[in-house]
Parts: sequence; C-alpha cells; structure tokens
Amino acid sequence: LAAARRLDPAVATLPQSAAVLTAPAVLAAPRTDWSGLRLVNHSGLSAASRITPAQAMALIRGAGPAVLALLPGEDEGKVLPPGVRAKSGTLAYAKALAGTLTTANGRVLGFAFFVTDEERRAAMDRTMDRRIAEIPAEARAWLVRARKLQADLLELWIAGL
Repeated sequence: LAAARRLDPAVATLPQSAAVLTAPAVLAAPRTDWSGLRLVNHSGLSAASRITPAQAMALIRGAGPAVLALLPGEDEGKVLPPGVRAKSGTLAYAKALAGTLTTANGRVLGFAFFVTDEERRAAMDRTMDRRIAEIPAEARAWLVRARKLQADLLELWIAGL
C-alpha cells in the first residue's frame, strides 16, 4: 500500500494498490506477455495471485525510482545481502523474490527468483483446515531449502555478474 500511495494518495485497498502498481508497468512494457497476470493483493498471502518471472521483471522495470526506493532490503524480516532491494512472497511450497541487486563490480541488475511445488501446494490447500495457522512441518522444511537456494543464487549473482 505504501508504494501505491506514493503514486496515488487515494489508494485505500489492496486491489486498488495492485491496479495502481501494475498499470504503469503494463504501459511501459508493451512487448511483455501479460496473459495470466493476477495480483490479488501485495501481501504475499494469496495462493490465487499469478505472475511470471518476466512479468515481475517488467513490473520492476516499469515501477520507476520512487517505487523501487521502497523495496525493502529484507525478506521475511531477515536482512538481504548489501545492495539487494526486493519484494518477497512466501507461502507453503512457494518462494519468490524479485527486485534489484548491485554486483561486486557495481552493476545494478534486476532479478526474479521463483520456486514452487504446485502439486504439494494444491494438495495442502485441498486438505488443510483454514482455522489452523501453522503450516505442516514438511512445508516448513521445503521453505528452508528454498531459502537456502535463494541465498546461494543471490551470492553467486552478486559475486559473478
């Protein structure tokens, strides 16, 4: 909401925020295939949202400096490596991080990291009691592995690009 309100102070809801933040990127990236894009909100807490890595990068490119400056240097409350500013999204069996990073030689690059196990996520959604906030232990273990992969890739990209 903070990012959308920086562009349009009248934004009051998450759907309005999604529309405001998506529209400039759609206009700025006409060659991007926007089919299937569905941003329910920006909380990262919806399995109903859909975005491809290419669409995420188009949104980042189209966001402009005012919005990019709002990207946090953290993911789930943990500090990201220096020079990494990104939006995270984490659900059981789904991990995403998209933003910008500064390489060891000073280049600023965009990146989109998405990893998911759609079958396990769908199975969990079918069987999980929504009154229980705790995710299953196997899903937590999956997220630990996904976070490790994300950290390793960021380290590689920062050092080697």
